[in-house]
Amino acid sequence: LKRVILDAWRAYVGAAITVTDVERLDQIIDDAVASSALRYAQTRERTLLAVDRVTEAALGSTDLGAFLTSLLGALLELTASIDSGVVLLRDERDRDLLRARAAVGIEAQLAATYAVRVGDGFAGRIASTGAPMCLRDPAENPVVRVDALKRSGIRVLYGVPLRHGDDVIGVAHVGSRTAVDFSDEDMLLLRMVAARATSVSVQAQAVEREREARRSLEQAHRQVVRFATEESKGRARAEESQHELDAARRVAEENGALLDTLLSRSPVGFALLDV
Repeated sequence: LKRVILDAWRAYVGAAITVTDVERLDQIIDDAVASSALRYAQTRERTLLAVDRVTEAALGSTDLGAFLTSLLGALLELTASIDSGVVLLRDERDRDLLRARAAVGIEAQLAATYAVRVGDGFAGRIASTGAPMCLRDPAENPVVRVDALKRSGIRVLYGVPLRHGDDVIGVAHVGSRTAVDFSDEDMLLLRMVAARATSVSVQAQAVEREREARRSLEQAHRQVVRFATEESKGRARAEESQHELDAARRVAEENGALLDTLLSRSPVGFALLDV
């Protein structure tokens, strides 16, 4: 680094350099190296803390919405410049629709109502292109279609797709009221959180589909059992009715035979027969 700076000095200033300039240059370089080392250490610490929070969130909840909310909350705690966060996932029945599954900060009220078509608006465009997007002054940008976002006072938005293989299963985006741009470290943390959110969301959706299939199978089984039971009861009633009919027929036959016998043995019977 020093050699590069000295070569640049020689090219633009000249070969002459005083001792004072050398000392000043050394101090500037040392300060820059120390600042870079400190920034690296802080970034590493924040990343490790984020990993811990993500792990805690994953272990602490079996509910996908609660997990994603905890994940976004940890991101807000670790990043002073982030004031809001939202995670949207594709609707299971309408894959062209993104619905908010978690929202924190100044966008928390969006959790229940935020939905957007793929390709439409900020989140929809990220889902369509499959690429991250940074948007400054969203209140004046026509890409943003959600009025709550426009009125929130957010100065910059940054969003990333939730990728599973070749598929985009959702979008995560954060906003800031104070910063005019997000640092590389902030964007790296969001991408890391998004990767974890993707993994857990895919697993949770697979489990939910299995549960739904199991519920459908159990319902079908109950219907089959009910139909079989009703059929069995109907068969039993039919057999009982047949038994009653057979018994009545036998009684009738026996009574008829008895009447014939009585008539054949009685003079009155002969008279009746003659009539």
